Amino acid sequence: MKKVIAIGFCLSILFVITDPARAKVGDVLKVIPDLMADNDVGITYKDSSLWAAGHNGTLYQINPENGAVLSTIKTQFSHGLMGLSNDGNHFWVVNHQDGKIYEIDYGGNTVSSFSTPNTDGGTEKGVEGLTWDGKYFWYADSSLGKLYQMDKSGNIISQCNTPGRSAQGLTWDGSYLWHFDFVTHLIYQINPANGIVIQSFNAPYNGGEGDLAFDGVHLWFSTNGTKSLYQIDIGCSNTVAIKPYTFAAGKPAKADEVNANFDTLYQKINAPDCQIQSLQTQVQALKAIVCQDHPTADVCK
Repeated sequence: MKKVIAIGFCLSILFVITDPARAKVGDVLKVIPDLMADNDVGITYKDSSLWAAGHNGTLYQINPENGAVLSTIKTQFSHGLMGLSNDGNHFWVVNHQDGKIYEIDYGGNTVSSFSTPNTDGGTEKGVEGLTWDGKYFWYADSSLGKLYQMDKSGNIISQCNTPGRSAQGLTWDGSYLWHFDFVTHLIYQINPANGIVIQSFNAPYNGGEGDLAFDGVHLWFSTNGTKSLYQIDIGCSNTVAIKPYTFAAGKPAKADEVNANFDTLYQKINAPDCQIQSLQTQVQALKAIVCQDHPTADVCK
């Protein structure tokens, strides 16, 4: 009885931080409780749910509305899971103890694996974030200070230097990489073609390891430093522009207020790009499912 009461209480702890209609890039829109019985970091988004990789080898399906654990999948691992991703067919997870990336089916069975470029001799090798861009993986390596684009056999397609000093979380929004650094505690938007940082902002919490996921509109941030999951605005969450400041005729306007109005306008002008990116991501996921069963279909050639 005590356990049921405790869970019910935790589910009620949900905070709306920022009105989405007034949000700007980097604002926390919502905080939900982390109810997983594990020290989890890696997260991904699949079929309207968040999924998290626990260090003890369990994958958790999470309701993004309230943090409730909807289901669990047990893998062969007992420790070491970090970055988590999915390609529309299976999960893929980074094990920072052996430096490998594993393909795991939805029953928890290991299907395949490949080695990363990491040759760190330590117990924890610094292989961290993982994401799927529709064709290749990207993974973050804190020991080597690199973001690597790799195929499913482990071949390196491209690479770039990380902008911070301890690379961790990684996700893909359809056009750009989003990356969390443990030392700077910043979340970076990165152009994958050249590694250039487009923008950055402070992570919601700066006391633990972290990962990122993209739900088609927002970022999600997980950390083992606090038992919470954070939904973050990146400029895709609404299409109605609300003017921060109104000016009266004959009265001088402050430069920062004028700039704030223009910043709001620019965000809304760029917002359709986010929606297009979201649709592209969904199309790629559907294509992967179709091609799995029908590899000779025209769309798969």
